[in-house]
Amino acid sequence: MSERMGRFCIVIAVLSIILSSLAMFFTFRFAGDMEDIRTNSAKTDSTLNIFRESIKSTIYSGIGVTIHKTFRGDLVVGYILPNSSAEEAGLKAGDTIIKIDGKNVGYDLSVEQAVELISGPAGTFVKLVIARDYEIPKEIALMRRNMVKPY
Repeated sequence: MSERMGRFCIVIAVLSIILSSLAMFFTFRFAGDMEDIRTNSAKTDSTLNIFRESIKSTIYSGIGVTIHKTFRGDLVVGYILPNSSAEEAGLKAGDTIIKIDGKNVGYDLSVEQAVELISGPAGTFVKLVIARDYEIPKEIALMRRNMVKPY
């Protein structure tokens, strides 16, 4: 019985050492985690702000089209967003924009300038003169809406 008691005491002592070591490890680890939480909260705030800014930059107020210039300098409708003012008005990819709010679109007007003219506060209108194939150009008024950029 004394041999059993001796082994039992050794097992208890070993377990006690293991448990106290684990307790110290977790105490130091928790303290380290708390420090990580403090330092990472600043990183998290920064990341959250970047995320918020990226959301703002993906939402714009416009008519729901992408535009590009051809090698001849024509301003052409590219992609039309579903459920947009452009789709409702019947714009199609390949339509040529001749005028924006009465201003002729010429070689000197960049795509960025055209986007600035077409974009505006949601709920306001922009008038475009559109040419399609060999049809007579037509003027259409489109209401600007808040849209999500397609990229």
